[in-house]
Amino acid sequence: MGRKVENAIALELVRSGTTPQFYKNKHEIDFIIKDGLNLKSINVCFADEVPERETEGLKEFANKHKNVTSILLDKKKSIDYVENKIEL
Repeated sequence: MGRKVENAIALELVRSGTTPQFYKNKHEIDFIIKDGLNLKSINVCFADEVPERETEGLKEFANKHKNVTSILLDKKKSIDYVENKIEL
């Protein structure tokens, strides 16, 4: 089910006119979106419990880039990770 949710989000991002990109270093990010000079990193997790790798990827990317808004979409809620803080 997780891949279907990822695909649906990818389709919606493309329909909205963005060109989502993938990021992988030590961890991975499902979608990177350029918004002017800002970046948005999005991880999608369709599980009851969010694995640590999902947030670690967002943290890694945010620590390597400036002007990043990170978003974790999960089954229950979304978590925005901005400037090394996680906001619920």
